Amino acid sequence: GAEGMGLDHEKNILISDASQEFAENIFKLNNDDKYWKNLSKNGFDYIKGNFSFEKISSQMKDLISSLNIDKNS
Repeated sequence: GAEGMGLDHEKNILISDASQEFAENIFKLNNDDKYWKNLSKNGFDYIKGNFSFEKISSQMKDLISSLNIDKNS
């Protein structure tokens, strides 16, 4: 599932719990170019903002710094 990932249904992801709902989502994406482009852009922006090299690198540096490891040990 997508729980806990910080994603929002119909903003940057489409979530379907049943086959009928899945089919309706695909139909809407296929027939609404503006909706498709908006969802695609928001999804890309989410990935870029949360999983880019810069973001992950910064998080790793913060994590390592929080360990308070003496560099001279």
